Amino acid sequence: MRSSDSRSASTAHDEMAHRNAATTRHDVDEAWNKGNVDVYEESLAPDCIAHNPALPSDIQGRESLKQMVLAFRSALPDLHVTLDDIVADDDKVVTRWTATGTHQGWLLGLEPSHRTLIITGITIDRFADGQIVESWTYWDDSALRAIGWKGVGDDRYAGAGETSRG
Repeated sequence: MRSSDSRSASTAHDEMAHRNAATTRHDVDEAWNKGNVDVYEESLAPDCIAHNPALPSDIQGRESLKQMVLAFRSALPDLHVTLDDIVADDDKVVTRWTATGTHQGWLLGLEPSHRTLIITGITIDRFADGQIVESWTYWDDSALRAIGWKGVGDDRYAGAGETSRG
């Protein structure tokens, strides 16, 4: 490969990573901070998958991810996610984030505690054709455990989308 070709490839690689990072920033602000999950129509592949070991199963598909965000926002109506760090390379974007909100509705089987929760985590998004096709999230669940959540094995756990006691 000639040096001008490698510079062009490097520039294209950097531009793609920059676009992917911008998409992640925009998604967090619109969906998580403002509740505008319609932003996912363009940024998430219809059959995307989200992995999170704190949840009982993977979240399959754009519509399921929208419902999960809305469930968290319902339980934490003042939810705000801050991106503390963002690193993009090739088809992956890694974010280190802090989420803060007041627990005012049912979430993960827990009745409202009216306490401010601070949850930190890391998410890795994998992109294809400008859309997120897969993500992995790992978060510190100590704030949830402090209000009584026992984790995935908790008998009260009814799923990430639970917003009311059934």
